[in-house]
Amino acid sequence: MKTLKDQLKQWKKKNMALKRRKQQPEEGERFWAEMMGVRRPTYKRHKGAFRQK
Repeated sequence: MKTLKDQLKQWKKKNMALKRRKQQPEEGERFWAEMMGVRRPTYKRHKGAFRQK
C-alpha cells in the first residue's frame, strides 16, 4: 500500500507533465499557414465589382 507522500509525489509529477504540454503553442504547418493568411478568401476586381475567387 502506498503512503500518502508517495501518492502526492506521483500526482505532482503527472500534473507537471500535463502543464508543460499545454503551454507549448501549436507551431505546425497549418498554424503558420493560418498566420500568413493562406487560407483566407481572396477577392479580385472584375468589371468594377469585387468578386471572390
